[in-house]
Amino acid sequence: MEISIDVANRFILEKSHLTDATKTDNMVQILEDLLGLHATTHTTPYISLFCRGKNLTTSLLYDLFFGSKNIAKIRCVRGTVFVQYQSLIPVMHMSTLDLRMKQTQKRLEIVKLNTETITDLQGKILSLLKNNPLTTREIRDELETEVDLSSVLFYLADLGLIVRSKPRKDWMDRMHTYELFEDAIPHCKIDSISKENAIKQLIFQYIAKYGPVCEEDITWWTGFNKTSIKKSLMEKQDSITTIDIVPFDRDFYILKNEVDILQDLQPLHESVVSLLPCLDPYIMGYKFRDRYIEEYGKEYIFDRSGNATNVMILNGRVVGTWDWEVENPALKFFVFGKMSMNQKNLMQTQFQELGRFLFKSPFEIIEKHFMEPLTKKTAGWVLKPLRD
Repeated sequence: MEISIDVANRFILEKSHLTDATKTDNMVQILEDLLGLHATTHTTPYISLFCRGKNLTTSLLYDLFFGSKNIAKIRCVRGTVFVQYQSLIPVMHMSTLDLRMKQTQKRLEIVKLNTETITDLQGKILSLLKNNPLTTREIRDELETEVDLSSVLFYLADLGLIVRSKPRKDWMDRMHTYELFEDAIPHCKIDSISKENAIKQLIFQYIAKYGPVCEEDITWWTGFNKTSIKKSLMEKQDSITTIDIVPFDRDFYILKNEVDILQDLQPLHESVVSLLPCLDPYIMGYKFRDRYIEEYGKEYIFDRSGNATNVMILNGRVVGTWDWEVENPALKFFVFGKMSMNQKNLMQTQFQELGRFLFKSPFEIIEKHFMEPLTKKTAGWVLKPLRD
Protein backbone atom coordinates (compact mmCIF):
# COMPACT_ATOMS: atom_id res chain seq x y z
CA MET A 1 0.00 0.00 0.00
CA GLU A 2 1.19 3.51 -0.87
CA ILE A 3 0.14 6.85 0.66
CA SER A 4 1.28 10.47 0.32
CA ILE A 5 3.09 12.57 2.95
CA ASP A 6 -0.03 14.71 3.33
CA VAL A 7 -2.20 11.69 4.15
CA ALA A 8 0.42 10.35 6.60
CA ASN A 9 0.62 13.72 8.33
CA ARG A 10 -3.15 14.00 8.66
CA PHE A 11 -3.33 10.48 10.09
CA ILE A 12 -0.65 11.22 12.69
CA LEU A 13 -2.09 14.65 13.56
CA GLU A 14 -5.41 12.96 14.32
CA LYS A 15 -3.74 10.24 16.39
CA SER A 16 -1.90 12.95 18.29
CA HIS A 17 -5.13 14.90 19.06
CA LEU A 18 -3.95 17.93 17.09
CA THR A 19 -6.96 18.48 14.82
CA ASP A 20 -10.15 20.21 15.96
CA ALA A 21 -12.12 16.98 15.61
CA THR A 22 -9.70 14.99 17.80
CA LYS A 23 -8.97 17.51 20.57
CA THR A 24 -10.23 16.44 23.97
CA ASP A 25 -10.11 17.49 27.61
CA ASN A 26 -9.69 13.84 28.62
CA MET A 27 -6.11 14.04 29.87
CA VAL A 28 -5.89 10.29 30.54
CA GLN A 29 -6.80 9.52 26.94
CA ILE A 30 -4.11 11.89 25.66
CA LEU A 31 -1.47 10.39 27.98
CA GLU A 32 -2.36 6.86 26.89
CA ASP A 33 -2.54 7.73 23.18
CA LEU A 34 0.88 9.45 23.25
CA LEU A 35 2.47 6.92 25.63
CA GLY A 36 3.14 9.75 28.05
CA LEU A 37 4.44 13.30 27.73
CA HIS A 38 8.01 14.52 27.91
CA ALA A 39 8.59 16.24 31.25
CA THR A 40 12.31 17.01 31.32
CA THR A 41 11.16 20.63 31.20
CA HIS A 42 8.52 21.16 33.88
CA THR A 43 6.19 23.34 31.74
CA THR A 44 6.17 21.10 28.65
CA PRO A 45 3.40 18.67 29.76
CA TYR A 46 1.05 21.59 30.46
CA ILE A 47 1.51 23.13 27.01
CA SER A 48 1.44 19.73 25.26
CA LEU A 49 -1.94 19.07 26.86
CA PHE A 50 -3.26 22.58 26.24
CA CYS A 51 -2.70 22.36 22.49
CA ARG A 52 -4.61 19.05 22.42
CA GLY A 53 -7.47 20.16 24.67
CA LYS A 54 -10.46 22.47 24.46
CA ASN A 55 -10.94 24.09 27.86
CA LEU A 56 -7.85 23.15 29.84
CA THR A 57 -6.21 25.56 32.30
CA THR A 58 -2.93 25.42 34.20
CA SER A 59 -4.71 25.16 37.55
CA LEU A 60 -6.91 22.31 36.33
CA LEU A 61 -3.92 20.40 34.96
CA TYR A 62 -1.89 21.04 38.10
CA ASP A 63 -4.66 19.52 40.23
CA LEU A 64 -4.95 16.51 37.91
CA PHE A 65 -1.20 15.90 37.86
CA PHE A 66 -0.74 15.99 41.63
CA GLY A 67 -4.14 15.29 43.14
CA SER A 68 -5.47 12.35 41.14
CA LYS A 69 -3.14 9.69 42.60
CA ASN A 70 -2.83 7.97 39.20
CA ILE A 71 -0.22 10.07 37.37
CA ALA A 72 3.53 10.31 37.98
CA LYS A 73 6.80 11.53 36.51
CA ILE A 74 9.19 8.67 35.80
CA ARG A 75 12.31 8.11 33.74
CA CYS A 76 11.63 5.62 30.96
CA VAL A 77 12.42 5.48 27.21
CA ARG A 78 15.91 6.78 26.38
CA GLY A 79 16.35 7.64 30.07
CA THR A 80 14.02 10.63 29.64
CA VAL A 81 11.56 11.89 32.26
CA PHE A 82 7.91 11.48 31.20
CA VAL A 83 4.54 12.16 32.78
CA GLN A 84 2.82 8.76 32.70
CA TYR A 85 -0.64 7.46 33.59
CA GLN A 86 -0.73 4.46 35.92
CA SER A 87 -1.85 2.02 33.18
CA LEU A 88 1.42 2.65 31.31
CA ILE A 89 3.85 2.84 34.22
CA PRO A 90 4.63 -0.90 34.67
CA VAL A 91 5.42 -1.36 30.96
CA MET A 92 7.47 1.84 30.79
CA HIS A 93 9.36 1.05 33.99
CA MET A 94 10.12 -2.61 33.40
CA SER A 95 11.00 -2.33 29.69
CA THR A 96 13.61 0.37 30.31
CA LEU A 97 14.84 -0.66 33.76
CA ASP A 98 18.13 -2.28 32.71
CA LEU A 99 19.17 0.61 30.49
CA ARG A 100 18.35 3.20 33.13
CA MET A 101 20.12 1.35 35.91
CA LYS A 102 23.29 1.14 33.80
CA GLN A 103 23.18 4.91 33.41
CA THR A 104 22.53 5.44 37.11
CA GLN A 105 25.29 3.07 38.23
CA LYS A 106 27.79 5.06 36.15
CA ARG A 107 26.56 8.23 37.81
CA LEU A 108 27.00 6.72 41.29
CA GLU A 109 30.52 5.60 40.41
CA ILE A 110 31.45 9.09 39.20
CA VAL A 111 30.33 10.70 42.49
CA LYS A 112 31.97 7.81 44.42
CA LEU A 113 28.90 6.56 46.27
CA ASN A 114 29.33 3.00 47.53
CA THR A 115 26.64 0.40 48.19
CA GLU A 116 26.90 0.69 51.99
CA THR A 117 26.31 4.46 51.96
CA ILE A 118 23.40 4.18 49.53
CA THR A 119 21.72 1.41 51.54
CA ASP A 120 22.02 3.45 54.73
CA LEU A 121 20.58 6.57 53.09
CA GLN A 122 17.83 4.63 51.32
CA GLY A 123 16.21 3.50 54.54
CA LYS A 124 16.40 6.97 56.07
CA ILE A 125 15.01 8.67 52.96
CA LEU A 126 12.10 6.29 52.56
CA SER A 127 11.22 6.77 56.22
CA LEU A 128 11.36 10.57 55.88
CA LEU A 129 9.12 10.62 52.81
CA LYS A 130 6.32 8.48 54.26
CA ASN A 131 3.21 10.65 53.66
CA ASN A 132 5.60 13.62 53.61
CA PRO A 133 6.82 14.90 50.18
CA LEU A 134 10.12 16.81 50.48
CA THR A 135 12.51 18.65 48.16
CA THR A 136 16.14 17.58 47.77
CA ARG A 137 17.24 20.47 49.98
CA GLU A 138 14.71 19.59 52.69
CA ILE A 139 15.85 15.97 52.71
CA ARG A 140 19.48 17.05 52.94
CA ASP A 141 18.70 19.34 55.86
CA GLU A 142 16.89 16.51 57.68
CA LEU A 143 19.70 14.01 57.11
CA GLU A 144 22.51 16.53 57.62
CA THR A 145 24.56 14.77 54.95
CA GLU A 146 27.20 16.10 52.56
CA VAL A 147 27.01 13.26 50.02
CA ASP A 148 25.65 13.79 46.49
CA LEU A 149 22.02 13.37 47.54
CA SER A 150 20.67 14.16 44.07
CA SER A 151 22.35 11.02 42.72
CA VAL A 152 20.89 8.88 45.53
CA LEU A 153 17.38 10.22 44.83
CA PHE A 154 17.93 9.62 41.12
CA TYR A 155 18.80 6.00 41.94
CA LEU A 156 15.77 5.46 44.20
CA ALA A 157 13.47 6.96 41.56
CA ASP A 158 14.92 4.62 38.91
CA LEU A 159 14.21 1.67 41.20
CA GLY A 160 10.59 2.79 41.40
CA LEU A 161 10.69 3.48 45.14
CA ILE A 162 10.10 7.24 44.89
CA VAL A 163 8.77 9.65 42.23
CA ARG A 164 9.28 13.29 41.31
CA SER A 165 6.20 14.99 42.69
CA LYS A 166 4.45 18.28 43.42
CA PRO A 167 6.45 21.53 43.31
CA ARG A 168 6.39 23.71 46.42
CA LYS A 169 4.77 26.71 44.67
CA ASP A 170 2.85 26.43 41.41
CA TRP A 171 3.13 24.92 37.93
CA MET A 172 5.96 27.31 37.01
CA ASP A 173 8.14 26.23 39.94
CA ARG A 174 11.20 24.21 38.88
CA MET A 175 11.83 22.83 42.37
CA HIS A 176 9.85 19.62 42.78
CA THR A 177 9.40 17.40 45.80
CA TYR A 178 9.96 13.65 46.03
CA GLU A 179 7.25 11.28 47.21
CA LEU A 180 7.06 7.56 47.92
CA PHE A 181 5.81 5.69 44.85
CA GLU A 182 3.26 3.84 46.98
CA ASP A 183 1.88 7.15 48.27
CA ALA A 184 1.85 8.87 44.88
CA ILE A 185 0.21 6.02 42.92
CA PRO A 186 -1.24 3.60 45.50
CA HIS A 187 -3.12 1.43 43.00
CA CYS A 188 -0.20 0.74 40.64
CA LYS A 189 2.01 -2.35 40.97
CA ILE A 190 5.14 -1.21 39.17
CA ASP A 191 6.62 -4.69 38.55
CA SER A 192 3.37 -6.37 37.46
CA ILE A 193 4.87 -7.36 34.07
CA SER A 194 8.11 -9.11 33.16
CA LYS A 195 10.89 -7.19 31.40
CA GLU A 196 10.61 -9.36 28.28
CA ASN A 197 6.86 -8.88 27.94
CA ALA A 198 7.17 -5.18 28.72
CA ILE A 199 9.64 -4.71 25.86
CA LYS A 200 7.35 -6.53 23.41
CA GLN A 201 4.31 -4.59 24.56
CA LEU A 202 6.05 -1.21 24.33
CA ILE A 203 7.25 -1.85 20.76
CA PHE A 204 3.74 -2.85 19.73
CA GLN A 205 2.18 0.12 21.50
CA TYR A 206 4.63 2.52 19.87
CA ILE A 207 3.68 1.27 16.38
CA ALA A 208 -0.01 1.43 17.30
CA LYS A 209 0.13 4.98 18.67
CA TYR A 210 2.78 6.57 16.44
CA GLY A 211 2.57 4.57 13.19
CA PRO A 212 3.40 4.82 10.38
CA VAL A 213 6.94 4.47 11.75
CA CYS A 214 10.11 3.04 10.25
CA GLU A 215 12.58 0.73 12.00
CA GLU A 216 14.88 3.70 12.62
CA ASP A 217 12.08 5.40 14.54
CA ILE A 218 11.38 2.35 16.69
CA THR A 219 15.06 1.85 17.56
CA TRP A 220 15.56 5.51 18.47
CA TRP A 221 12.34 6.10 20.43
CA THR A 222 12.48 2.93 22.52
CA GLY A 223 16.24 2.76 22.94
CA PHE A 224 16.05 -1.02 22.37
CA ASN A 225 18.50 -2.88 20.14
CA LYS A 226 17.53 -4.05 16.67
CA THR A 227 17.52 -7.71 17.69
CA SER A 228 14.79 -7.15 20.30
CA ILE A 229 12.79 -5.05 17.86
CA LYS A 230 12.97 -7.55 14.98
CA LYS A 231 12.01 -10.39 17.35
CA SER A 232 8.97 -8.44 18.56
CA LEU A 233 7.96 -7.54 15.00
CA MET A 234 8.12 -11.19 13.96
CA GLU A 235 5.94 -12.25 16.88
CA LYS A 236 3.36 -9.59 15.98
CA GLN A 237 3.39 -10.13 12.21
CA ASP A 238 -0.28 -11.12 12.25
CA SER A 239 -1.16 -7.67 13.58
CA ILE A 240 1.46 -5.44 11.89
CA THR A 241 2.14 -4.67 8.23
CA THR A 242 4.23 -2.21 6.23
CA ILE A 243 3.26 0.57 3.82
CA ASP A 244 5.09 3.07 1.60
CA ILE A 245 5.02 6.83 2.05
CA VAL A 246 5.88 8.59 -1.22
CA PRO A 247 8.65 9.59 -1.93
CA PHE A 248 10.60 7.86 0.87
CA ASP A 249 12.47 4.65 0.11
CA ARG A 250 11.80 2.67 3.29
CA ASP A 251 9.15 0.52 4.96
CA PHE A 252 6.76 2.10 7.46
CA TYR A 253 5.01 -0.07 10.05
CA ILE A 254 1.35 0.27 10.98
CA LEU A 255 -1.32 -1.98 12.45
CA LYS A 256 -3.11 -4.09 9.85
CA ASN A 257 -6.48 -2.83 11.06
CA GLU A 258 -5.45 0.71 10.08
CA VAL A 259 -5.01 -0.08 6.40
CA ASP A 260 -8.66 0.45 5.55
CA ILE A 261 -8.64 3.80 7.36
CA LEU A 262 -5.63 4.99 5.37
CA GLN A 263 -7.11 3.83 2.07
CA ASP A 264 -10.09 6.14 2.55
CA LEU A 265 -8.22 9.05 4.14
CA GLN A 266 -7.77 12.29 2.18
CA PRO A 267 -5.30 15.14 2.83
CA LEU A 268 -6.51 17.96 5.05
CA HIS A 269 -8.86 20.35 3.24
CA GLU A 270 -8.51 23.14 5.82
CA SER A 271 -5.40 24.54 7.50
CA VAL A 272 -4.58 23.03 10.89
CA VAL A 273 -2.13 24.93 13.08
CA SER A 274 -0.55 24.06 16.44
CA LEU A 275 2.00 25.64 18.75
CA LEU A 276 3.92 22.78 20.33
CA PRO A 277 6.36 23.09 23.28
CA CYS A 278 9.94 21.90 23.33
CA LEU A 279 10.26 18.09 23.37
CA ASP A 280 6.61 17.61 22.35
CA PRO A 281 5.95 13.99 21.28
CA TYR A 282 4.74 14.99 17.81
CA ILE A 283 8.29 16.12 17.04
CA MET A 284 10.30 13.90 19.40
CA GLY A 285 8.37 10.74 18.58
CA TYR A 286 10.37 10.05 15.42
CA LYS A 287 13.98 9.80 14.28
CA PHE A 288 13.19 9.97 10.54
CA ARG A 289 11.81 13.50 10.30
CA ASP A 290 11.71 14.34 6.58
CA ARG A 291 7.94 13.81 6.64
CA TYR A 292 7.33 16.88 8.75
CA ILE A 293 10.51 19.01 8.54
CA GLU A 294 12.22 20.55 5.53
CA GLU A 295 16.00 20.16 5.50
CA TYR A 296 16.31 23.95 5.84
CA GLY A 297 14.50 24.01 9.16
CA LYS A 298 16.23 21.23 11.04
CA GLU A 299 19.08 23.35 12.41
CA TYR A 300 16.52 25.78 13.85
CA ILE A 301 14.43 23.04 15.47
CA PHE A 302 16.98 20.62 16.96
CA ASP A 303 20.07 21.33 19.00
CA ARG A 304 23.28 19.31 18.72
CA SER A 305 21.91 16.72 21.16
CA GLY A 306 18.77 16.14 19.10
CA ASN A 307 16.40 17.98 21.45
CA ALA A 308 13.54 19.86 19.78
CA THR A 309 12.52 23.41 20.62
CA ASN A 310 9.06 25.07 20.57
CA VAL A 311 7.62 24.78 17.05
CA MET A 312 4.79 26.11 14.91
CA ILE A 313 2.97 23.37 12.98
CA LEU A 314 0.95 23.90 9.80
CA ASN A 315 -0.87 20.85 8.40
CA GLY A 316 1.59 18.56 10.11
CA ARG A 317 4.77 20.30 8.97
CA VAL A 318 7.01 22.60 11.00
CA VAL A 319 6.90 26.17 9.65
CA GLY A 320 8.62 28.09 12.42
CA THR A 321 9.62 28.37 16.07
CA TRP A 322 8.17 30.31 19.00
CA ASP A 323 9.16 31.38 22.48
CA TRP A 324 7.65 32.96 25.59
CA GLU A 325 8.78 35.40 28.23
CA VAL A 326 7.25 35.57 31.70
CA GLU A 327 8.77 38.70 33.28
CA ASN A 328 7.46 40.98 30.51
CA PRO A 329 4.69 38.70 29.21
CA ALA A 330 5.23 38.07 25.53
CA LEU A 331 5.01 35.40 22.85
CA LYS A 332 7.62 35.57 20.09
CA PHE A 333 7.72 33.70 16.80
CA PHE A 334 10.00 33.15 13.83
CA VAL A 335 8.59 31.87 10.51
CA PHE A 336 10.78 29.89 8.09
CA GLY A 337 8.87 30.71 4.90
CA LYS A 338 5.64 32.18 3.60
CA MET A 339 2.11 31.63 4.89
CA SER A 340 -1.20 32.72 3.40
CA MET A 341 -3.20 35.47 5.11
CA ASN A 342 -5.72 32.89 6.34
CA GLN A 343 -2.93 30.76 7.82
CA LYS A 344 -1.37 33.81 9.52
CA ASN A 345 -4.75 34.67 11.05
CA LEU A 346 -5.17 31.11 12.32
CA MET A 347 -1.69 31.25 13.84
CA GLN A 348 -2.46 34.58 15.51
CA THR A 349 -5.62 33.05 17.02
CA GLN A 350 -3.52 30.19 18.41
CA PHE A 351 -1.06 32.65 19.93
CA GLN A 352 -3.90 34.57 21.57
CA GLU A 353 -5.30 31.38 23.10
CA LEU A 354 -1.88 30.18 24.24
CA GLY A 355 -1.12 33.57 25.80
CA ARG A 356 -4.31 33.45 27.84
CA PHE A 357 -3.32 29.96 29.00
CA LEU A 358 0.23 30.96 29.99
CA PHE A 359 -0.20 34.45 31.41
CA LYS A 360 -2.46 36.04 34.02
CA SER A 361 -1.83 39.53 32.63
CA PRO A 362 -1.83 41.22 29.20
CA PHE A 363 0.88 40.06 26.81
CA GLU A 364 2.48 40.97 23.49
CA ILE A 365 2.84 38.89 20.33
CA ILE A 366 6.10 39.72 18.58
CA GLU A 367 7.40 38.48 15.24
CA LYS A 368 11.17 37.99 15.08
CA HIS A 369 12.96 38.24 11.73
CA PHE A 370 16.19 36.53 12.72
CA MET A 371 17.06 33.37 14.62
CA GLU A 372 20.48 31.84 15.06
CA PRO A 373 20.49 28.06 14.39
CA LEU A 374 20.31 25.97 17.56
CA THR A 375 23.13 23.79 16.23
CA LYS A 376 25.41 26.77 16.83
CA LYS A 377 24.20 27.33 20.40
CA THR A 378 24.67 25.57 23.73
CA ALA A 379 22.13 23.00 24.98
CA GLY A 380 20.02 25.39 27.08
CA TRP A 381 19.00 27.47 24.09
CA VAL A 382 16.51 24.81 23.00
CA LEU A 383 14.32 25.99 25.89
CA LYS A 384 14.43 29.66 24.84
CA PRO A 385 15.21 29.75 21.10
CA LEU A 386 14.27 33.39 20.55
CA ARG A 387 15.73 34.96 23.68
CA ASP A 388 17.30 38.37 23.12
